Amino acid sequence: MAPDLRALTVLSQHRVPFVVIGGHAVNVHGVLRATEDTDVVWLRSRESEGNLLRVLVEIDAHYIGYEIDPATGIEKIYPVTESFVRAGGLMMLCTNAGFLDLFDSIPGFPHEPARTVWESALEIDGLRVASLEWLRKMKQASGLPKDLRALTRGRSGRNEVWSFSIRVEEAMTPVVNIHEAKTHLSRLIDQVAAGREVIIAKAGRKVARLVPLDNGVRPKKLGGLKGRLKVPDDFNAALDDSVVAAFEGRSTAQQTSIDRAAKHQQKSPSCWDIASSPPHATQASMPPLLSAKLSQGRPST
Repeated sequence: MAPDLRALTVLSQHRVPFVVIGGHAVNVHGVLRATEDTDVVWLRSRESEGNLLRVLVEIDAHYIGYEIDPATGIEKIYPVTESFVRAGGLMMLCTNAGFLDLFDSIPGFPHEPARTVWESALEIDGLRVASLEWLRKMKQASGLPKDLRALTRGRSGRNEVWSFSIRVEEAMTPVVNIHEAKTHLSRLIDQVAAGREVIIAKAGRKVARLVPLDNGVRPKKLGGLKGRLKVPDDFNAALDDSVVAAFEGRSTAQQTSIDRAAKHQQKSPSCWDIASSPPHATQASMPPLLSAKLSQGRPST
């Protein structure tokens, strides 16, 4: 998704002198870096203050105060006013074009004229972007762990060189402040449900992490015990009499009587089988006395 640069466009249209710094500037220099806001250093003057106020009114800029709203439990937000713009210092704003941080001095170098960054900036498509040298200096001066990890220190000959690197997990994990999290909670929950993590920050400091809930439903994986179990050769053999009796709720003596009756039936033909068998086939296999009795009782044909 392309970054929202509408705030920069409106600043240019109203002739506010500014330089892009932060994540957008790092991206311009060819380094992938996720960012949630637009950071600029602007040159303060009586004229630029008036122009900037018109910009902020156009993009519906608000700032987060320190007073807690009892209805929501979070800080109240207030629309930007002329006195707020002229008060000086860093302005951290939420607008309809995204989050906008406005610096009237160089971050980490408060005594260095802001025009120094402006004069050394690159001009790309009508926008001034901080030079790579100044970006490195500002990241190093910030002292933030994220910014320090984004710098890789090395040497080239006798000169010490700083270059940018990126941690993929940081680039892929969005960071939102409390106000944005409340406003877009449903959208953030959808992202988390899809497997992403979201970090929530308060006053620029990361304080919480939204992670997917493990509901215990996991896909079944077959073959997990392969090679760990051995099926014995007698797995399908007949069960012992006592085991069968226990399954069927009978005593061992009852099971023994049933087994004996079954064996006797296998060895001795039943009366029905004898009566229904042909005489020549049946009597030949009978004892002489039983054969004679059956012959006497059978009608002649």
